[in-house]
Amino acid sequence: MMTETLQSKLKHANLNTDGVAVEFDSNFPNPRTKLIKYGEINNKVNLCPIIIKGSKEQIAFAWNVGVGNSTGIGFGSLK
Repeated sequence: MMTETLQSKLKHANLNTDGVAVEFDSNFPNPRTKLIKYGEINNKVNLCPIIIKGSKEQIAFAWNVGVGNSTGIGFGSLK
């Protein structure tokens, strides 16, 4: 799902989507899932590293816009 969301954002920005992929780091020892309330809505979030594969331009784009949904309110942001 994260790959498809990033591809959609890349398309919207008229950037190439070929070869881009996003996945959770399966080697991370302690991934967490948490419910965070924003307004009246509970959002299920994952707290763990991700791996982004793609061109330098695609990866830089992901750093700037985030990965996943609701990036405008801070979800899906990268640090």
